[in-house]
Amino acid sequence: MTTHAHALPGGSATSASVVPDNDAWVHEALRGQFRGWSCSRVHFAYPLDTRRSYLVELPQHVLSALEEREEIQFKGAQASTGAVLCTHERTYALQFRENSNALFLLDQSASASLENGAREPPALSLPIRMAMHGSVELTHTAPHVRPLRDLLAPHILKSGDGLRQPSNESSSSSADGLGIEWSIIEEQVLASAAEIRSTLKELCAVERNSGVWIRLDPDLVLETLSLLFDTIILQQWCSAAFPRDELESEMAKDCAHELVRAVVGLFCTPSERHTGWEQWDRDRLLRFSGEHLLEQRCSTSPDEELDFMSAWGKLLPDDVKPELGTLRGLFVMDRTRLKYTPYWRLSMEPAMRFSQLFALQSSWSRSEIEPFLKDLCGENEGHLDQMLRRHAKLVHGLGGQNYVARAPVIPSR
Repeated sequence: MTTHAHALPGGSATSASVVPDNDAWVHEALRGQFRGWSCSRVHFAYPLDTRRSYLVELPQHVLSALEEREEIQFKGAQASTGAVLCTHERTYALQFRENSNALFLLDQSASASLENGAREPPALSLPIRMAMHGSVELTHTAPHVRPLRDLLAPHILKSGDGLRQPSNESSSSSADGLGIEWSIIEEQVLASAAEIRSTLKELCAVERNSGVWIRLDPDLVLETLSLLFDTIILQQWCSAAFPRDELESEMAKDCAHELVRAVVGLFCTPSERHTGWEQWDRDRLLRFSGEHLLEQRCSTSPDEELDFMSAWGKLLPDDVKPELGTLRGLFVMDRTRLKYTPYWRLSMEPAMRFSQLFALQSSWSRSEIEPFLKDLCGENEGHLDQMLRRHAKLVHGLGGQNYVARAPVIPSR
């Protein structure tokens, strides 16, 4: 540190101040903002605040959320996956970058005002009150929703009647003890509220009471869906659009009303043409029924594709045809046989994930391997490209470009 005297244009006075070496940039930056001041004096304030303070670089989405007073949460300070910042819709990874040079915070609160009739503009004092130790960069990342499966595992409902609650029962409790509170889910799952709710829907989880969630047993859901398909046919409704209230009324004699409403909510979307009518969410229906069948038929030994497709078609309405493309990331092909290998059972550590994938299949096209990495990369194509370059090798062959193992494959257990 050295002592310098500086003067800004518009005045002749100078003022000695203790400032960092090569501090001309400070005055250059201040010149436009404080035009009319005779000089600026930059000095260290005592005591200097040396607490661990950091700058946070906010993406536009986060800045907009703050300006709209949306709740922003930091989660996972103690988690092995690292802390994240969550808006209502997105999750951001936090990466600390230490400053290579000293970074200080100037305080403008000590500004003086020009006095009427003053012959010389007053001096401006800019004390340095805080040292910044680095910055935190936010990167849009995939939500860490895998813990949801474990959290919901003890709370699986096997009977539709269990959705009914006595009118005098507390809204946060249930007679059978099933259900996990939203506050626990939100605290333990490192993801935004919207991402958590989307995953809950994929897992066929529903809100049993206010703020209490349970997962519906897959067999119970399939049984209810089958009754829904049959009822639509018997009532001669078109499965592309059907009246919700009338369907629930017709189903009342076969199923609990709460169960029918829950399943319709999971697998239907409002019709664009008719108010109060519903239509099947085709991708959701295919993904759920297909994965359930994969788990049943292809977990212990592979199943022939033709046999699997035939069995799958029997679980669907007549106008919904099975498509293997909707099950990407849930199986690998061994010639004409399917093996159930869901991405969510693979390691969350990238190097081990690639070892497991290349143990399953020695060569992958980008379209084949990408669904098995989505939970690590999210929608960040740059992160996906970086991961592929680091852990796989791109080779060119007669069949096009494929990825193979860069290092010896660790056999999966």
